[in-house]
Order: sequence, then structure tokens, then C-alpha cells
Amino acid sequence: MRAVSCGGTGTVRVAVLAGAHRVTGSSAPVPVLPPLTGDHALADRLARPHLEMTAWPGAVPCARHHARQLLWDAGVKELIEPVELMVSEIVTNAVRVSGGLNMPAGTAGTREVIRLWVSIEPRGVLVLVQDASPLRPRRQEPGPDSGSGRGLLLVDTLTAAWGSFELAGEPGKVVWALCQS
Repeated sequence: MRAVSCGGTGTVRVAVLAGAHRVTGSSAPVPVLPPLTGDHALADRLARPHLEMTAWPGAVPCARHHARQLLWDAGVKELIEPVELMVSEIVTNAVRVSGGLNMPAGTAGTREVIRLWVSIEPRGVLVLVQDASPLRPRRQEPGPDSGSGRGLLLVDTLTAAWGSFELAGEPGKVVWALCQS
């Protein structure tokens, strides 16, 4: 793996995996679209360049900015806003389950790493976020007065499909979502 500087939004890592990652299963709440199925298709996407961030609240705006810039540069401007919202929710969940929301900035100790892939696909934009927590995302049914718990409802609304899977031999999971125009 080699690191590439990325203008203040984190470190972009280019991984050469040659099939090193194997998918162990999917918990997609909706049918998975054909291009997203299969060990090789998912592992291939994880071999692409990605943004690696420390699990702390500042990772969320960095991830959002990174996704916005990639889509702007690729000319996929119509999906910038929904993808930004989707990235915000999924990365916030990754930071939360990694304990990063409870640790003030400057706290000593090691923080978990979160990885973000944004892949422009023929049928939309695929976002993948990896964290070290084994906790799978679960949609909640918050009450009208609840101050949280609506993130995955928003992801469900913005996406054509989303789910999560584990990587064999690695801790944590990858949460993915497909946003279509």
C-alpha cells in the first residue's frame, strides 16, 4: 500500500490487493444489483484508491469534501448532494461505532481508521466505508421527539441499494450504498 497526499482531507491509499480480500457475506436489506455481487467485484472495488481517515468527528466533513470533489471532477454534478448526504451518514456511523465521537480532539491514544471509496459506476455512484467495528448497521424507527436514529432511514431514501459485508481475516465491516440519478 502506498500513501498519496490529498490536500488536507486525509490520506489517499492505493492498495494493490490482487484478490487478497474475500467477502464473507452480505446483509443487504434490498436485492443486490448484479454489478455489486460476487467476491471478485467487491474485492476489485476495494483495490482502488481510497481515503483513509482517523475515526474522529473531523473525518465527516473531510469525507464529504472528498466525495464532492471526486464527483465534481468526474462531471457527475447531479449526484453531488445525495452522495454527500449518504457519505455523511455512513461515515458518521463509522466514527460513532469506532468510539471517535466520544473522544475529544487531542486525546492521547490510538484511534481507529476509517476508509472511504467513492466509485463512479455505469448505473450511479457506489460508496464503500470500512471501519473496525463488527457491529452491522441497523435501521431504527425513531420517535418524533428523538434527536438521532434517522441516518439509515435517510440512506435508505437516497439510495437504490445498500448493505454491509465482512472481509475474511479482517476485523470490522464494509458498509456500501449505491446512489443513482
